[in-house]
Amino acid sequence: MSKAIGIRFVPYDKKKHLTNHFFGKPVCPRSMEGEFDDQVLFLGMIHLPEIAPFDKENRLPHTGYLYFFLDVSNPRRMGPIVRYVETEPEVIIDDYNHLLALEGFSGIETPRGIAFEEVEADAEGCKLLGVPCDWNYPDPPKSDLLLTLDHISEELNFQVQLNGFTYIFFGPKGEEFSGVYGYGEYD
Repeated sequence: MSKAIGIRFVPYDKKKHLTNHFFGKPVCPRSMEGEFDDQVLFLGMIHLPEIAPFDKENRLPHTGYLYFFLDVSNPRRMGPIVRYVETEPEVIIDDYNHLLALEGFSGIETPRGIAFEEVEADAEGCKLLGVPCDWNYPDPPKSDLLLTLDHISEELNFQVQLNGFTYIFFGPKGEEFSGVYGYGEYD
């Protein structure tokens, strides 16, 4: 069975995690500044060269950055938005998740550093790639898994009341990141 890239959340250290973190302040290229409205939550960013050793099947680019956002206008059907950029980040957006934090999305202003590890493809927890760990449907997903958010994870501590997983799947060929779609497996 193929492997996945496990995401462990660790105490944030600006020197180590500025370009690999969830929540807190996005560090973006100028071209992304002001791209989203107040109903889009910054989930995280990953510097792709740092996970290249774990991506043995070359499913992801090994240069640039992946940015993950969620449209939370409907909190039970959070719509994923993913941006792949090769441009170096230049701008820290200080108050990005501030209004959403006031609306009840607790903990999103506090950044969490990321450490990566190889895990089994069907492992529970937050991860990149692999397969959904709790897929109980007769039909498989339309495309491969990009990211799993484990809402039960104490390290992530995000929307724990959902008591389940948010899966973000790759979009169709040629739109792998711009065409992502999500699926919530919640209680």
